Amino acid sequence: MVAGAAGGVASLAMPYVLDPGVALRLVVAVLVALQIRLLFAIPAMVVHLVIRLRSRRLHATLCVAVLAAAPLVGAGTPDAPAAPPAPPGLSVAGAEFVAGATAPARITQVTGAPAVEPIRAYASLGDGGTDAARAAAAVDDLRRDGGFTRSTILVAAPTGSGWVDPAAVATVEYLTGGNVATVAVQYADRPSWVEYLEGTGPAERSAAALVTAVRAALDALPAGPRPRLVLFGESLGAIAAAGVADRADATLLAGLPGSANRPAPPHATTILNADDPVGYWSPRLLVAPDGPGPWLPIVTFWQVTGSLPGAQDVPAGHGHRYGGGFAQGFVDAGAVPEPAAATVTAVGRAIDG
Repeated sequence: MVAGAAGGVASLAMPYVLDPGVALRLVVAVLVALQIRLLFAIPAMVVHLVIRLRSRRLHATLCVAVLAAAPLVGAGTPDAPAAPPAPPGLSVAGAEFVAGATAPARITQVTGAPAVEPIRAYASLGDGGTDAARAAAAVDDLRRDGGFTRSTILVAAPTGSGWVDPAAVATVEYLTGGNVATVAVQYADRPSWVEYLEGTGPAERSAAALVTAVRAALDALPAGPRPRLVLFGESLGAIAAAGVADRADATLLAGLPGSANRPAPPHATTILNADDPVGYWSPRLLVAPDGPGPWLPIVTFWQVTGSLPGAQDVPAGHGHRYGGGFAQGFVDAGAVPEPAAATVTAVGRAIDG
């Protein structure tokens, strides 16, 4: 029953893993022929469009049409719920991150062991004009709140909007009994796909600055036991974290774009759901297989691409949602002392529940 449900979810979230029947293959053949025909027609279409757009009259008509349609589009789109006001100097993403620390009583309820209050520190874009300045601000907050007295420092590389997956951070808080301080730095305030298209440099430079600052602070501590530096990144954050994994004691990367069928980056452990299109998407799919299941020229690429927008709209453990899977992932990465299997299961259930 469970396997059937999982297969159904996988089919909805990632239809390109299905084995197409004869009828579907005929339809695909027609689609491929049409797309090849379109491919050869595109250059002429572009030239024709450029010539037409040189007409000022047509340009003015398009502008008027867009302006006239804008109110209609806006009227059909429900307003997003108002976000709670963020503390001065802290972005909305940062406020949600800091306020989301897991309560010690909840940790004890799930793990059955005593727990302490986890610590979280976050630097927003307004905390500095450079990556180094924001990293320094985050480390200062970490030090002020007593973060360097904890057994583990978790450095989380956020997505493009500054969001950090609360399931991942809460997982480490459960597994360490709250004996962890998590720190993150915002480098942008746009969706990850926008940042990804414009280049991963800002994300990578921000992660490098923060890891460097935290490592320097750890090295400056008096001789003796020091907190372990654990690094985490998801999606675009995984790309950022992968570049500095060698500076951490343990690194977990979740949903690393394009990571399917490829070895994990050096010094890192990766987790990827079998139906996560983010991990399987690649321009290579246009012309060659690069993932599980059957492959069809051009069509498979568009199937994977079409799965991307809904990759989060699936149950935890499928698509681009990792939920309770973080528990075993962090254990496998060596981020925490290996707990009892029952504890890992309990934490996974608590995250998904």
